[in-house]
Amino acid sequence: MKIKTITCHNVFNYGAVLQEYALIEHLKQQGHEVEAINYQPPYLKSNFGFLSVENPKYDLPIVRWLYRLLKFPVRLALKRRQREFLAFNQQFIPQTEVIYDSNQALKDFPPSADVFITGSDQIWNPLVPNGSDPAFYLDFADKEATKVSYAASFATTNISQQHLETVKPYLEQLDAISVREASGVDCLNNYFDSNKVDLVLDPVFLLDANHWRGMALPYHNHKPYILIYDFETDPEIEKMAKAIAIQNQWEIIALNQKIDYADTNYFYKGPLQFLSLFQSASLVLTNSYHGLVFALQFEKPFYTFNRKDQINARMHDLLVLLDLEHCEVDTSKDVKELPIVDFDSVRSRLHTSKEFSKTFLGKHLVKKQSTKKQKELLFVIESLSLGGAEKSLTVLLNNLDVNLYQLTILLFVKHGIFLRNIPASVNVMYHPNLRLRLRDRILFKLSKILNLERFHAAQWFWSLFGISYYNVPKTFDVAIAYSQGFATYYCATRVQANKKIAWVNTDYYKAGYHANIDLTYYQRFDDIVAVSDVALESFRKSYNQADLKAQRLQAIQDILDVELIRLMSNDPTSFNYQANKFKLITVCRLSKEKGLDMAVDACVELKKKGLHFQWLVLGEGPMLNQLQDQIIKHEIQNELILLGAVPNPYPYMKQADVYVQTSYFEGFGIALHEAAALKLPLVATDIPAANALVRHELNGLICASNANSIAQSIMRLYQSPDLHKKMHIELENYQSNKKQSLHLINQLFND
Repeated sequence: MKIKTITCHNVFNYGAVLQEYALIEHLKQQGHEVEAINYQPPYLKSNFGFLSVENPKYDLPIVRWLYRLLKFPVRLALKRRQREFLAFNQQFIPQTEVIYDSNQALKDFPPSADVFITGSDQIWNPLVPNGSDPAFYLDFADKEATKVSYAASFATTNISQQHLETVKPYLEQLDAISVREASGVDCLNNYFDSNKVDLVLDPVFLLDANHWRGMALPYHNHKPYILIYDFETDPEIEKMAKAIAIQNQWEIIALNQKIDYADTNYFYKGPLQFLSLFQSASLVLTNSYHGLVFALQFEKPFYTFNRKDQINARMHDLLVLLDLEHCEVDTSKDVKELPIVDFDSVRSRLHTSKEFSKTFLGKHLVKKQSTKKQKELLFVIESLSLGGAEKSLTVLLNNLDVNLYQLTILLFVKHGIFLRNIPASVNVMYHPNLRLRLRDRILFKLSKILNLERFHAAQWFWSLFGISYYNVPKTFDVAIAYSQGFATYYCATRVQANKKIAWVNTDYYKAGYHANIDLTYYQRFDDIVAVSDVALESFRKSYNQADLKAQRLQAIQDILDVELIRLMSNDPTSFNYQANKFKLITVCRLSKEKGLDMAVDACVELKKKGLHFQWLVLGEGPMLNQLQDQIIKHEIQNELILLGAVPNPYPYMKQADVYVQTSYFEGFGIALHEAAALKLPLVATDIPAANALVRHELNGLICASNANSIAQSIMRLYQSPDLHKKMHIELENYQSNKKQSLHLINQLFND
């Protein structure tokens, strides 16, 4: 069974890391496949950065840099300790490759498992941020998965009603709840008025003492010593340690900073040295819960001391369970004698609790019977910014039958004009932001300059940074790369699916992709779909038939929902053409292949010819600044208007007299088809995708790919009202391809 655990991870605390390891190791011993979720929210890791400022009163200009300078030597030393912990994690704790920094990040790119376990440690402590973090209540987990808390700790009895009200919805989503302290059991059972919460032991107790002894590093100093594990530099601990050390002629060894009275301090050592020191100690003095736990595991005499930060319920409840309250120091008494601990009794009591704890886990580690009957489809695309592929995908998602498919879309950018068009039934995943170092960014910029367009930018980017992207955490029935380039490379190499389909939305040959680079990626797909016969022919032109003999190639047109387009064209607009002007419109991405440089020059020609017109361009893209500069240079601001991207372009198109497409190449030309659906006469450059739709002088005009020819075609329609009317009438016969395209797509997904 696949299990994911979540706890306070990578916090460089002995107890935290060893309890995390213990739970995972126990589950692995039961035959499960287990990983820790690599969850590192800022509030858990902020103290470990060279530039962090923990105390807000020092977070001021100039002051913060003095603070950092003073802290630098200590933090440099801390890096040694961190390396020890990271080495332990790498060796002993399997973890997700994805590093998550928030509950939202977990929701955006959720890990996959049959069972999720939250715990142990102080994950529910209401006095610190993790106590209110939905991630530690498995808010992100798939509803089909089993969700269990194991030995979760509130750490305190100071739990407000308000806090319980806040976390109640999350607790109610858990299939089984267990906590580490009896006080936590009482609190939750009283609150829920039930007995649904169980008391279990810390995960450290799931492994026997021999297991821990086998992990401990050899300790070569054979002198007896008192081990100090003190998080508050408690003067009472110091007083007792010195008294007993003098009385017995023992050394004092410490595991924390600022224990100046210790003979030796091992603060900068890792978890394996920690185990060694507990194993060899003659006496343990601690105010740490896990200090108590490991004293019990290695059967070492101990005293516990209360902390000032109200998190003493953890130790007290365990001492009560084991009838060891006499080992809890009352600071009003001067204790110099060694504690008397009946470890035979402790062993017996622990055995009963261990068996119950193991039974709790075994009982609830059950894979739920899936209720899903639909095929699970994953669509991969970079973003839903303005573009033909992006629009086409949202139309497709709105037309697929949710009774047949469970739909998921994976995006790499969290903004885009078509995001609002995604149906509520579609699950949206976002790939975590790529953490590119400054060096990587400089390398990419430099490589683009040196590349001199020998390769397509997507090919070059993937060759440099593709290795940095994460695998999708779950397996799908069908995965669809809904665009050539990046989406195809990612889907081919980072997605697990029973079937993979690659969509080609452009004139692949003219777009500048190098087939010899892309071949190995396309060979990983079962089907390759081009959005038109033109796009299919272009793709086939790039490859030998033998190269893709195992792949099925076919053309399926982008879906045109004519009824919906015409309905949406009745919406109001933020722009109205001026009266008595000839109204032109273009809808496209502002990129080189769209030929808008020719549109600028055509505007200049039309203005020279005396035509009173307005040409509206709807779109966004990398050429925006360049186009704006050219418009100003030629003084055509009143004629060529860049309105930007709009969610619904159809009302603007409906107002226009002519739709103009100036592209150098297209795969399908979805905006051209949308204009035809709105009965708008067309002017298009002589490219295969346009020729597939535009019948010259019948429903539009085909012109050469130069500004003069474009301007002449526009003038002709202006000067020939009868020809314009004839085209408008002809376009009334434009037929929707929706039924046919959907039929072919459904066949494809279900073959």
